[in-house]
Amino acid sequence: MNKKFIYLFLLFIFVGAIWFGCKKEKEIEVSLSGVIQKGPFLNGTSVTLYALNSEGTQTGSSYNTQTTDNLGSFQFTNVSLGSNLGLIKADGYYFDEVKNQNSSSPLTLYALSELNSISTININILTHLEKDRILYLMNNGVTYTSAKAQVKSEIYSIFKFNYPSLNNAENLNITGSSEEDAILLATSIIFQGANRTVSELSQLMADFIADFKTDGIINNTSVGSELINDAKSLKLPVIRQNLENKYQGTAIPNFEKYINRFIDSTNFVFTRIIQYPDSGGFYPNLLSHNITIFPKAPLYTNSVGICAILPEHTSLRVVIVNSYALWFGSNMQLEPPNSCGGWQYTFPMGVYDDISTVQTGFVEYYQTLFLTCDSVDTATIYIYENGATTPTRIKHIIGQ
Repeated sequence: MNKKFIYLFLLFIFVGAIWFGCKKEKEIEVSLSGVIQKGPFLNGTSVTLYALNSEGTQTGSSYNTQTTDNLGSFQFTNVSLGSNLGLIKADGYYFDEVKNQNSSSPLTLYALSELNSISTININILTHLEKDRILYLMNNGVTYTSAKAQVKSEIYSIFKFNYPSLNNAENLNITGSSEEDAILLATSIIFQGANRTVSELSQLMADFIADFKTDGIINNTSVGSELINDAKSLKLPVIRQNLENKYQGTAIPNFEKYINRFIDSTNFVFTRIIQYPDSGGFYPNLLSHNITIFPKAPLYTNSVGICAILPEHTSLRVVIVNSYALWFGSNMQLEPPNSCGGWQYTFPMGVYDDISTVQTGFVEYYQTLFLTCDSVDTATIYIYENGATTPTRIKHIIGQ
């Protein structure tokens, strides 16, 4: 009898262990739709939904779909998950709103969300940046709801947006009308940058996430500098026009004010500083900060230089306007034609007696620049850095 009781007891324990070990969370059935946006992802983008347990680990349940248009639209219909927490991964090409063209290679974005109480979930830069930080906090005892609110506020603080975190990131849309929709678009454009490739964008996001994950701030100075460096090079009116052309008939939120707020308020250090040495080769440099008086000599007997040292991903435009007379260029050594030492120029060759309202010099290039001309009398130089539409610096020079 005792032996039989022991066998039954052991069987009970064995069956119970199996039952508890195999017990799953209550099945939930969800239908989800949304859009994937950097700019908008293109038709055919791969979208995968993963079920996660309370620790943020994949349970093994997953579903696949694709976007159905070039605005990033996707849908999951009546999928059953053994979890309330889901992770959506999107991998595909997207419209680059800065370059006004489709990306040259695919980009991966994620969104983490509770699924039982929503029917719409958007995937974007903010959902991607917050994912690892939310999971880190949850694994350290913070509830999902609290972690979600905390992390988005931390991201807003990094970019000096100073706006209350009201909506979850997966509720935002770059064509929406709210202030937070404008913040999403601004963040997306800042990360895209003026010249960043898809691989460079992916690397920057990965570096940001790795630094942000454990403490909610950015300590990596190179990450911060990358963000502010490209933000200052963005041509915001052009980007707005690109987006309006893409989303015809849809109002684009005021992203410009948040990008400008970031530029004006960030503590990140701008490092793409164009240098203007005092000497342009063997000759005094017209663009130097320190020299305003240049040697005036008979034709062909003296020269000045135009020289700038440009970091990667910077650009420079120089406009030279005479206030009296300027001999500029007839003795230049041009190899190949219409360029010299990296400069590209457009202006007539020769001497002008009075051309005070005429633009006589225009040069624009993307490397270290150098060229020489002959003799200077007086002139005004307008310097435009990194695509600026108003002069970054105005310099008056005289020859004597």
